Amino acid sequence: MQPADPQALQAEALAFLQIHLRSLADWPPGLLLPWFTWHWRNGGVGIVRHQGRVRAVAVARCVASIAEAQEHAYAHHEDPESGRILWCDQLASEHPLGLSILLAQARLRFGPRATVAGDVFKRPGELRMLPWSRVEKLLHHHGLT
Repeated sequence: MQPADPQALQAEALAFLQIHLRSLADWPPGLLLPWFTWHWRNGGVGIVRHQGRVRAVAVARCVASIAEAQEHAYAHHEDPESGRILWCDQLASEHPLGLSILLAQARLRFGPRATVAGDVFKRPGELRMLPWSRVEKLLHHHGLT
């Protein structure tokens, strides 16, 4: 069941991220809400709800390069040719299929891209990138295609 008010859902999703991602506490005052709202309005926020609660949230956009994603917080390309990377800015999940469901939502919203990447997928000392073919296999494995 979704909250009737989209603003309530937006607030619930942002609160979920803040609870689960302590790094957001370091953001300068007045930056987090406008940034999140921009992504919300552009369809870049994925939400998984289960039993009436938000259980997973991701903020993503499509970029041309890793450098573009890291240097320009609002860079986004709808065109798959100029936005070949699905960049995940923030991700938090307490649902066992949270990541898979969020990737399925991203596929519906943005369409297939060449790669999924983001600092949120980092292993110590390395940026994590997944070819889209791996995303498709994951979605198929969980019956989300």
